[in-house]
Amino acid sequence: MTSRSFRVPSTCAHESSSDLAARPLYNRSNAFFTSASCADLLAQVADDSPEKDELKALWQEVRSVYGELSGTYQANKGDKGIPMA
Repeated sequence: MTSRSFRVPSTCAHESSSDLAARPLYNRSNAFFTSASCADLLAQVADDSPEKDELKALWQEVRSVYGELSGTYQANKGDKGIPMA
């Protein structure tokens, strides 16, 4: 499976092609929110926290279910007219 990424040039700034290529695809922080991955959040939980093992197990379960769902989607999207299949 190949990953495709698209950067859209800014409509309010004059961006060169090299500026566009260097700009991150996703702003993790802006004026309204700061995002973090579940793995990053889990890493912030103290190792001696009683919840750490339960959170790790839950995160592994989420990843496993997501992997199964993604596999089903990837296997079946080609015959459904989904773009970039």
